[in-house]
Amino acid sequence: MVSDLLLKVAEDAPFEVWAILNSDESKTEDSRMLVDVAGLMAKVDPARAMSIVIDSRKPEGIERVFVRWLQFDPKAAELWYQIHLKEFSQPTKDELVSGFAKVSIRTKNLEDARKWAESIVDASARKQIEGEIWTAERDTLRKEASTDPAGTVQAIVSGESNYADYWLEEAMVTWVSKDFNKAQEWYQENWKSLPAEKSQYVAAAFATQAMGQGDTATARQWASYIRNTKTKQRIEAAIAKAERQNGN
Repeated sequence: MVSDLLLKVAEDAPFEVWAILNSDESKTEDSRMLVDVAGLMAKVDPARAMSIVIDSRKPEGIERVFVRWLQFDPKAAELWYQIHLKEFSQPTKDELVSGFAKVSIRTKNLEDARKWAESIVDASARKQIEGEIWTAERDTLRKEASTDPAGTVQAIVSGESNYADYWLEEAMVTWVSKDFNKAQEWYQENWKSLPAEKSQYVAAAFATQAMGQGDTATARQWASYIRNTKTKQRIEAAIAKAERQNGN
């Protein structure tokens, strides 16, 4: 295929291939190829690559180039950003800020990632980054909860961890699926001392566990402890669906 041939050529001559793809004669609508070629340009000369993709009539690759640059020479990339910041249109700023956020996510610096995400103006782009941050935090939590479920849960309950209260649900779900008896033992020992804003997420986890066992009646009992509107609606909707499937 022509696209495969061009990508092969781009490994040695990315700027020339980019010029071809953005010429008047080019009919390409393959944004994936443009992004890949932009990434190859970044390997050779990131500053030049940034200038080209920003000025192009098809500005695909801005985020890809900037992410690559931030990964192998963050000081130069950040300096370039500060020097040229006032020249950027808002869509370009959003692309670059998304790059900062994605690199922060990859390095597990989720606090910085959230700060960058807050400055993204485009609602769709911001939502996408926030979703990536949430996924990264969930995956990290699951790993910690799988290794040390009791410690992870207790740290959230005591406020010693950086996780928000709502992550108690995910931590407990992980623990329940790993060792139900131990999780239940912890619940029995600690339930009465848990503040309602925290115990509701433990309840949500046990409601999910009960649904998985086909016990929707018990799931509804657990759901009655949930105060957070979104969490309650989500759990109750899942229970209702399970009841319909069970013919109740």
